[in-house]
Amino acid sequence: MNVFSAEHDIESILFQQVRPHGVLSHQVAAALCLVNRVPFLPPAVADVAYGDAPIPLKRRCELPFFVLARLLQALDIQAHESACVVSAGAGYSATLLSQLSSSVEAFESDSVLFVRLIDATRGDAIITPVPTLSVRPVDVILMDGGSLDAIKQPVLDKLLPGGRIAFVRVMQGNSVTLGAPLCEGVVLKKNEDGVFLPPRIVCQLHLPRLNTSNTQNEAFHF
Repeated sequence: MNVFSAEHDIESILFQQVRPHGVLSHQVAAALCLVNRVPFLPPAVADVAYGDAPIPLKRRCELPFFVLARLLQALDIQAHESACVVSAGAGYSATLLSQLSSSVEAFESDSVLFVRLIDATRGDAIITPVPTLSVRPVDVILMDGGSLDAIKQPVLDKLLPGGRIAFVRVMQGNSVTLGAPLCEGVVLKKNEDGVFLPPRIVCQLHLPRLNTSNTQNEAFHF
């Protein structure tokens, strides 16, 4: 079922924003068509749900729509594979992954966003929200929520041989830049010997850094 309203005509969005950026995967396009992004966002930013800029979400940010689509395509997810989203926010990217994979672990450490994540994905039996990253290995990992200078070792260790991880990393020379530094979307593949191959660069963009500060008592309303 296509859940899009007239205000968000997904076919127009795909042609105008996603396909010009090289997103041609039928599987990714089908997932984008099925999952409406608007309910996962605060009403105040609904009008920019499908814009080409990052969307602030508490101490996270939602990746620009075309960037998320490019990363999902580059991951080349197969229907039998298991997936994990790190810093899953309110669950939009995890819900997309549930259309492409067999199971999704959605990790969100922020307590307020975690409650929202549970509520937003309650009807999706494939998604398991978790407040602590498990050690269960998976085939595919998506790092959401902002740009990173590096990926922590427990996340890298979670990837199975032959697996892929997609994230947005801060480019060299931007390590002390405030605001939204220049970044690149990257996909890393771990070969069958457990060695990471050279990164595949998917795109460039400016994206705020992922903020992992403890926000247990901070109010936030959708």
